[in-house]
Amino acid sequence: QIGTSLSLSEDGNTLALGAILSDVDEYDPQGLGLSLPGPGYAKIMDYDAAAQEWMMRGNRIDGIDQEMFGRSISLSWDGSTVAVGAYNPFTRNDTSLDLHGRTVVYVWNDTEASWTQLGQDIPGSSGKVKCLSLSADGRSFAVVARATWNEE
Repeated sequence: QIGTSLSLSEDGNTLALGAILSDVDEYDPQGLGLSLPGPGYAKIMDYDAAAQEWMMRGNRIDGIDQEMFGRSISLSWDGSTVAVGAYNPFTRNDTSLDLHGRTVVYVWNDTEASWTQLGQDIPGSSGKVKCLSLSADGRSFAVVARATWNEE
């Protein structure tokens, strides 16, 4: 499901795409026969005007477990910084069901031709990350999260 979320740079030549299901329609790491969302991923594409095609910049940025990484995505004006949100509906910790998402910010490293994480993961302390917006210069962002509840 590539294109779950997308963001375009100011000049329209860089496109960030999120996909929540990864390469398979069903993700069942414990073999329980359940149809669960996948880890998800983000791809950043640059338009090559000479070839008239979109080319992936660097490697795909992958999520973990069933976190639906790529549920939200936002690109800076110049395409050098990207923030990616994970909805994370099924992540389990040792004692209970943890329904918090996360946001991760990456910057493009020209020397290594790869995306490098900037700082640490930012956990969704009050809920699952629904959408986010990165500022034009890539130095700040806002996150909207869906509140969670406890059932006992």
